[in-house]
Amino acid sequence: AFAGGTKIFAVRSGDRESELVEVPYGAPLQEILRRGGVALDGSRGIHVGGPTGGVLPASAAGTATTFEALAEAGTILGSAQVRVLPAPTCMVHFAASLFGYLERETCGICVPCRVGTKRIGGVLESVYSNIGRQDDVAWLDELAAHLHDFSLCGFGITAASIIRTVERYFGDDLKAHLAGRCPTDTCAPVRQRRYETMKQP
Repeated sequence: AFAGGTKIFAVRSGDRESELVEVPYGAPLQEILRRGGVALDGSRGIHVGGPTGGVLPASAAGTATTFEALAEAGTILGSAQVRVLPAPTCMVHFAASLFGYLERETCGICVPCRVGTKRIGGVLESVYSNIGRQDDVAWLDELAAHLHDFSLCGFGITAASIIRTVERYFGDDLKAHLAGRCPTDTCAPVRQRRYETMKQP
């Protein structure tokens, strides 16, 4: 395991610009946020690792920022971005917005990433438009597994952490939308028809 030295993080909350902070390697998330002048009061979660990183609950602020501790929590060190998400954040919508970005940014060389990011984003849009089905969760799991296991580079491999952490820590958001309501009353439907392909669970 790597030990010693320092690490620079970009800390962000809401619409404010990122603040760069340098901390000893492995410093807990709460210390990084404190040095960046970001409070956790009233927050919903912490997005760690950049666009392909996972989302942790605010209660995980004590997590050390080592490769091992973050992997155990379900995310990555990645580009060392730490973003605090406010209380009204619907994690289904937030995950969909991340995959919308990843779909545009993928290089497109490998199918699991080129197609997987688009499909995951489409399924999540269906879910937060309240036209999802219970078996969409199994489909998301399968797509995340394909991303992780078969993508050619870290872009697709690590993107699976978004879905996996949302299911692990914010599964109630998925359940609420599948029951026909947004848990934070912030989502507006963007689809009238479900995102479907010829083959799915």
